[in-house]
Amino acid sequence: MTIRKLRTIDLIIFTVVGSILDIVIGLKGFFGIVAFVFIGIPLVVLSYIRWGKYALLANLVLAIVHLFLFEAPFLSRLAHSLALMLLSCSLFIQRWSFYRVTRLNFGLVVGLYIALYLIMFFGEWCMLLIFQMEIPLENLALNHSINILVGSFLLGLMAIQKELLVHMDPYLREKSEENKQHE
Repeated sequence: MTIRKLRTIDLIIFTVVGSILDIVIGLKGFFGIVAFVFIGIPLVVLSYIRWGKYALLANLVLAIVHLFLFEAPFLSRLAHSLALMLLSCSLFIQRWSFYRVTRLNFGLVVGLYIALYLIMFFGEWCMLLIFQMEIPLENLALNHSINILVGSFLLGLMAIQKELLVHMDPYLREKSEENKQHE
């Protein structure tokens, strides 16, 4: 299987799973709690870790799902969906030298997740202010705090799987070289 096919399958799976979970949780609640809990966000961050710029489409799909999912004023949903696209800031962070290892440790991934989530959070808050839909910062923070905890927990589960938190292109090339040497 080529890297392109593997990337396509991988991104489709993460996008579909994240979107379906967010839809189900958005409509039914999270363990009886009716709140904005987003499982798709850590999966988009994982997609950026694994595939870099190719995760932009997964990010866009999730933003569109969130735009139509919740029963809130349109401008509020638009601000949230546009803020979701700020997760693409991951592409700039990936250019930094500490991030260019094949396998990322759990601490680095959680740090990346929290940094991206904070960028998204403040981006959403600023857009709400621009759209004149002022929400007190502490209310928005309370609403999003459970997402940081749930996302960190999910990333912890992902860290247990050794081949999940890796940059896939260099990882697959490394594995290909190892297979050639063993032949």
